[in-house]
Amino acid sequence: MASSCRTRRISPAILLLAILKDETSEARHRIPEMNIDVEELRTELLEAVTPDDSERIVDGTEHFVTDAETKRILFLSHLEARLNHDSEVTDLHFLRATLRDTTNAACKALNRQGINYENLTGRAHEESCTSISLLFEMPE
Repeated sequence: MASSCRTRRISPAILLLAILKDETSEARHRIPEMNIDVEELRTELLEAVTPDDSERIVDGTEHFVTDAETKRILFLSHLEARLNHDSEVTDLHFLRATLRDTTNAACKALNRQGINYENLTGRAHEESCTSISLLFEMPE
């Protein structure tokens, strides 16, 4: 995704764009369920990742770089997985971590679309409660 945006910098917005492109992604399916226009979100994220001259890919031989902001969100993703007692970190944990770290461009774009950490995690909690109650429903 970074190379298609012509930037060397792997940012939270670049990773979120990759998630939006992946049709099998759990986080990708969660976003439209919240009545969000995915194309509008994608457009806003693409504007946020426009590289400056020092980050621009010129001849394709440049190395990609991960900045401190992205490393922090990846670390928060691990904490989100632990908080949910999950043994693997998924794209949904990344989405939650992106929203928890309110300073990044991906979070700001999601917030402008009406998605924040509280309504995303509340929705996930409601769904998990429904799933659990269905498991224990008595047959008629």
